[in-house]
Amino acid sequence: MAATAAIDPLLLSSIMDEYTGDTDGAHLDGQGSAVFASGNTYTGSFKSSMMDGHGCYQWADGVRYTGELRANEVSGDGTLEWPDGAVYTGQLHAGLRHGRGVYRCARSAVRYEGDWVHGLRQGHGVIEFSGSACEPGGCVASYDGNWQHNRKNGRGRFQYASGNVYDGDWLDDVKHGHGRMHWRALHEVYVGNWHNGQPHGQGAYYWLKKSDDGREEIAKRARRNYYEGEFFEGKRQGRGTMHYADGSVYVGMFVDNLKHDDAAVFIYADGRVYRGAFDNDRIQLPSGGPAAAPGSSPLPTPGRPLPSPPVLHIDDLLPGSAADVEREQVEHVVLRHLAQLRELYTWYSQLGSGAARDDDSWLLSRLQLSQMLADCAVPSRRLDAAALLDVLAPACRHAAEAGLLNDLLPDPQQPDQTLLFRQFLEGLVRIAQARFALLHGSLPDRLSHLLSQHLLAQPPAVLQDRGALHERRRGQLLDVLAVRHQQQQPQATSHVDGDAAAGAAWLRDRPLLPADLADDSVWVSAGRVAR
Repeated sequence: MAATAAIDPLLLSSIMDEYTGDTDGAHLDGQGSAVFASGNTYTGSFKSSMMDGHGCYQWADGVRYTGELRANEVSGDGTLEWPDGAVYTGQLHAGLRHGRGVYRCARSAVRYEGDWVHGLRQGHGVIEFSGSACEPGGCVASYDGNWQHNRKNGRGRFQYASGNVYDGDWLDDVKHGHGRMHWRALHEVYVGNWHNGQPHGQGAYYWLKKSDDGREEIAKRARRNYYEGEFFEGKRQGRGTMHYADGSVYVGMFVDNLKHDDAAVFIYADGRVYRGAFDNDRIQLPSGGPAAAPGSSPLPTPGRPLPSPPVLHIDDLLPGSAADVEREQVEHVVLRHLAQLRELYTWYSQLGSGAARDDDSWLLSRLQLSQMLADCAVPSRRLDAAALLDVLAPACRHAAEAGLLNDLLPDPQQPDQTLLFRQFLEGLVRIAQARFALLHGSLPDRLSHLLSQHLLAQPPAVLQDRGALHERRRGQLLDVLAVRHQQQQPQATSHVDGDAAAGAAWLRDRPLLPADLADDSVWVSAGRVAR
């Protein structure tokens, strides 16, 4: 769009062909109309023979301005209209769009609202594209963010007509820097660094479900495929970690989106670990021939059923002389109760997630496991829930993994950290060993006692009634915690106005931690029956 040129006050009298209006004898002053030699016209306010105040100036080519003028310059608030139907409404300076304003382009159905500098989009603004009208709410694509010299520069959010959304950094109209892209129809998300419009550098890519609504954090709370590592020109390239929905994990190098490394690590869904070479996404056997590509899909490799039960890495719990016998007995106990344990795992993993009851893809968090142990009366005064959770640290590590896969281990300080089903099973073995070490002589007996007398003592139907119990218990516990919070941290009373009820409301904004659930004095104070 061409800029509207200001009129030189010195030329005004020589180029004006006709004037009709008010004067003070020597000067044009007041309301009047002028026709210029160029064919342009003006109707509005004059002061000291200059167009000054509110008026309407129309160029011979059909462009019209209605608004404020100052000393023969189009400056102030006004509206510019073009013959093709385009309209600008907002601030102008020296004939150029400058300040805040709204521009509507009739031919290309574009609407921009935001900052302008010397006729260019610069600062913050929103541009909308539509197939017909440019009214707010009717757009099919839009950008909301920063501009520089008419280009997207800085931070901004672009929503495409397809529904895809990019939110992040831009450089000269290209995705560049750090950003998040959500491919809505594919249910895929990338978060990380971009270079010249492509994922490049460190990033994470998530393959989600439709019900996830593009929330990538769900990938670490449910069984989803996701990759964390290096990218090069839009492809997985360099070192990275691939997490598969079946629980298997690959750690190593990638080349052109494929697993390719002489010294990679692959953890199968059942807990077995392979260390060695990958070539073009396939394991290289010692003989040099390729094996099936593990983890190439979220389902187990056809024709290779997973061992049942999953491999339990419990060598450190078994006596040397009877290790093989006790291991077989422990696995037999797990196998006998596998269906019930999976049902228990699934029910508690859905607790507080809002997931549908038929969605069994959620992973169990440490906080949910703590709730499970409390519901089933597992903690004791000797070993409270927090102490029992501490024994889970080796639940996904064994001697062959020590020192290499620490980044895959649950963080004992994170209550939202999740456990795979096989890690949950191994964790139960370790909890049984720690909790009932004084009651039963062998590890299989301790595990059987934990399952039969605690975790599986109630029929599955009881699970359906526990939701209301959790809510009542949570309310009682939060009230007690609020009073304790005031007693122990008086400096925080400004947040709760010194009132116990307000304190309870304040504490409801944070999740309960395992330490809260494990505190016997809190439960007794809240009316819990002491064990």
